[in-house]
Amino acid sequence: MEPINIRLPGKKLEKIDEVAFKNGITRSEVVRQALTIYLSLLENMGDFAGIRGLKITPSEIGTTRRRDLLLLHLKNRQVIALGNTSSGGIGEKAGDNLHIDGRTLGKIMARTALIKVIAVGARPISLVCNLSVELNPSGLPIFSGIREESRKIKPIEILEGHTEENFSTNETGLGITVVGIVEEDKLKVGKIKAGDFMVACRFFCKFTLPCYPRTITQHPSINTVSLLLISHRSS
Repeated sequence: MEPINIRLPGKKLEKIDEVAFKNGITRSEVVRQALTIYLSLLENMGDFAGIRGLKITPSEIGTTRRRDLLLLHLKNRQVIALGNTSSGGIGEKAGDNLHIDGRTLGKIMARTALIKVIAVGARPISLVCNLSVELNPSGLPIFSGIREESRKIKPIEILEGHTEENFSTNETGLGITVVGIVEEDKLKVGKIKAGDFMVACRFFCKFTLPCYPRTITQHPSINTVSLLLISHRSS
């Protein structure tokens, strides 16, 4: 990476510092992630190419919530879909309640967040993941699983965010947010009608009861993200 110099108003710097402090990352990382998401939006949103001339105030953005999916309705008839998921106590740490390898954990969690966005007809354009464990050795296989699952649908921008490097941890925790974009008239919310078919995706696994040694003995092998994306394209 190459360093660049940018000039920002004081209020924007204060906001950047606030976000950096809240998430335990540097000011440079906040700016880098913001630019990455912004460039992804420019590349994928079509009508947004003239974004400099498009002024949107908070009152002009409609919001719809579907459980833990947030839909931002823009005045240019496009919708930004934000899907998220999190987990705690699942992983390879000594204190985890359910033992599972990091790669499989990353795949399952990425799949969960991606499916929420794809299910409403949106195309994922970026994924952000933050971990409550150290990068090496715990975080690396988790990020590897996230990348592996995400790239089953198409190359999307993956931001491997903050890891916990200040303190040692006894349990695994992570949070993932996926950003997607869709045209308003292609949004698949509240549009089920007679004759439509449904694709049901289920995660099959076997594990013992909490009072016994806890470990997953079988993990999913079905590419549910790919399957769901194909079903939308054919509908």
